Amino acid sequence: MQQGNKTTAPEIDFGEFAPATYAEWREAAVAALKGADFDKKLFTKLVEGITLHPIYNKWDEHSPVMPAGQFPYRRGTRALGYMEKPCEIAQSIPASSPEDFNAKLLHDLERGLTAVNIQLNCKCGLKLRKQADWDTALKGVRLDGLPVYVTPGSCGLGTLSMFLNTCKAAGVKTADLRGGVLYDPVGKAVMKGSLCGEKASAPTMTRWP
Repeated sequence: MQQGNKTTAPEIDFGEFAPATYAEWREAAVAALKGADFDKKLFTKLVEGITLHPIYNKWDEHSPVMPAGQFPYRRGTRALGYMEKPCEIAQSIPASSPEDFNAKLLHDLERGLTAVNIQLNCKCGLKLRKQADWDTALKGVRLDGLPVYVTPGSCGLGTLSMFLNTCKAAGVKTADLRGGVLYDPVGKAVMKGSLCGEKASAPTMTRWP
């Protein structure tokens, strides 16, 4: 339909289509599977114990829901969820030098970023190999007021030590830190066949409250 210089699509009247029932949809789905098991193909079980359905209906609104803030915490550790504490914005920052990372981080923090996400890559990304690199990368950042998440790759112990030294130099106490360091040397060894100068040990997750 042409209206002046604008073209608008014609309105569609869905009333001409008869509403399909769940039984009809299931029958068509079973036929499309050509003998494959309906439950195994279309229902996805997650590691959290949640099963994703291929289609949801009105009656699913009244299905029992596990309360938030209760064991085993599949819906978070807070009863009010994100109504109590907003979701953190922790966008990773593409940078290849400490100076570049710092400039981009400060820029993003002024424009809505609410958490620091440091992803190290020894080959083709951000490298913070010396204490001075960490001091430069986090210069001017309120480490006691923002969650900091660090993915160190293979060099987890040295990375954690230098990060804590930067915090100490800035007068920030460990008890005031929030965020975490994800360190999985075993996973790296399995994927790469070797580690970056460290012996393999059990994966650890250091998390600050």
